[in-house]
Amino acid sequence: MKIDEGTMFDRLYNKLREANQLRRNDQFQEAVTIYREYIQQEDQPVEFLTIISHLTFRMAFQNPDQAEELLVQATEAINEALAIEPNNPLLRLHLAEIYNLGTLEYELAAQEYRAIIELNPQNVSALIGAASLYGLPEKVVSLEEATSWMRKATELESTNPQHYIRLGSLYKEGNQLREAQWAWLKALLCPEPLESDDVKSITAQIV
Repeated sequence: MKIDEGTMFDRLYNKLREANQLRRNDQFQEAVTIYREYIQQEDQPVEFLTIISHLTFRMAFQNPDQAEELLVQATEAINEALAIEPNNPLLRLHLAEIYNLGTLEYELAAQEYRAIIELNPQNVSALIGAASLYGLPEKVVSLEEATSWMRKATELESTNPQHYIRLGSLYKEGNQLREAQWAWLKALLCPEPLESDDVKSITAQIV
């Protein structure tokens, strides 16, 4: 008996709706189980693999005893998705975040961030993520790289004060004091006022 497309849609819709509710209830493992049922059934399962990776990555932080295993699962899922869409910047960005914040493989994170920036120099999330790797003992990015990336981020999101604060700190570390001062002034001129902790941070660096 042939199942018509309408019936297939209804089944998938109801299952995804169930998984959505499970996610809302923080029942991530149960949601992942539903998504995994459809990986083999889909010709292009990128969306399923991506959401599985995001959920298992999140679960790793909620379950420290299982973190290592869950991070492996998150990495495997997103790499499967990348095998299908190797130039998808959102997939590469998520993989970089797993390396940066999860497995702490900073050199691999830097490689991914650089690859994203090469594909799309205007990807602000990649620029900020790459710049955040500066200052680590592993020295996976240089001060010049980090400064260049944050400068580009301020150009693309000119109303975000946090970008200017970070850029000012990088300028100061490079002994570019005048540039640092201008970056901090721009932070104070953004539409959203700075939080008191941010003002204290800037003031401490000026003194």
